Amino acid sequence: MRSKSVRISDRIIGDSRRYRVRWYCDWSEKYKEETFKSLAEAKQRKREIEAMNASQVGPGMREMKFSQLAEQYMEASKRGRYGKMPLEYSTLKGYQHYLDEHVLPYIGNVPLNELTRDKMSMFMGQLTEKFTSRQTAKHAFDLSKSILNWAVARDLIVKSPAYKLAVQLNDGRSGPTSRSLHTRAEVSIIFQTLAELRKHPNKQVRRSWIKYSALIALIASTGVRISEALGIKRSDISEDFTSITLRRKVDQSRRGRPDSDRVGKMKSANAYRAVPIGSLARRWLIDYLATHEHDFVFCTKAGLPMHHSQVNNYGWYRVQRIAGVRQRGLHTLRHKFASELMLRGKYLEAQKLLGHHNASFTMSQYGHLISDEKEKMQAIAEMVAETFMPPPDQVSLKDDTGEASKHNEETDLEEREPLDRDDSSES
Repeated sequence: MRSKSVRISDRIIGDSRRYRVRWYCDWSEKYKEETFKSLAEAKQRKREIEAMNASQVGPGMREMKFSQLAEQYMEASKRGRYGKMPLEYSTLKGYQHYLDEHVLPYIGNVPLNELTRDKMSMFMGQLTEKFTSRQTAKHAFDLSKSILNWAVARDLIVKSPAYKLAVQLNDGRSGPTSRSLHTRAEVSIIFQTLAELRKHPNKQVRRSWIKYSALIALIASTGVRISEALGIKRSDISEDFTSITLRRKVDQSRRGRPDSDRVGKMKSANAYRAVPIGSLARRWLIDYLATHEHDFVFCTKAGLPMHHSQVNNYGWYRVQRIAGVRQRGLHTLRHKFASELMLRGKYLEAQKLLGHHNASFTMSQYGHLISDEKEKMQAIAEMVAETFMPPPDQVSLKDDTGEASKHNEETDLEEREPLDRDDSSES
């Protein structure tokens, strides 16, 4: 059992003596240490750590409420936590929404010294009861855990009361379900509707749908994110229009900032990738590019990237209403693309085309959509068995009279006779 006492040791570094304070951190399950020049400073730090261990709250933090800690966490996220880059505007906006709607109403007014493990367990139970889908509950609870872990890393509190607590997803599934996606018939109806709208008698309406249909077809056939699609420039498209290289993304609009600031780097290093273009998306994209000469492919009249809300409200949601299908977000086209690849056994291809950092993440998101029909599983078993088992016609079965085994013994003797004769002649 690890000792949780705070210890002071001294050591000589060069020509001077240093004093090390060492203690065990429950949250990280690791030992932490700090070095001081004088013994008095080391003893002072030891008293602070022991006091924090007794109260579970750092000095000066006893009366701080969780809402105040969350505010400090958001400010640190804007500057960059743990020495990393600042979080994106869309991410910060999502964090603030979860805090205001799902976290602070429950534990916002609780002082940190009263925020025990039992209260965090109760909070987790309230979240799971509130939402039919546990994915939202998991996001909200994980955000509260991240805030507490950040406080531990800064020595604001000693131990996170949410340590080893986690919201369990339904059936262990973290990705989209088949009910949240359009069926193949619905997708077919949507594209039939788009084809008809591209022939609208009104010239202005027809030109608008030529733009939106090209964007929707591109997302559906490549699985790119809407932010990645809006960041495509003419130079990113190959000369034969067979592939697109993704090099940038376009965030949602920000108040008080110019639209040019929305263009930024990709989400991760794996997001920089080349994706092939389907035949339908290729034809519609060529038709749309003939309507303007701007650098950005999907742009406004001023040549700036289109806004997310513009694509959703005037393009995607409108075509769903016209087609009479269920209303789903535009990002579900990416999920539909991934699910179709997974159902066809293209696991590594899905990981590369989607821009995920590894195949295990892709499997965790979409693995539950893989069909496990009995006939397919039986066919796979037969295929594997054929690689190391002899064909059935070469396997002789022993009958009740034992003739098969007797025949096999005679055959073996005949095969061994030449060897026996050779041995006798040599002797």
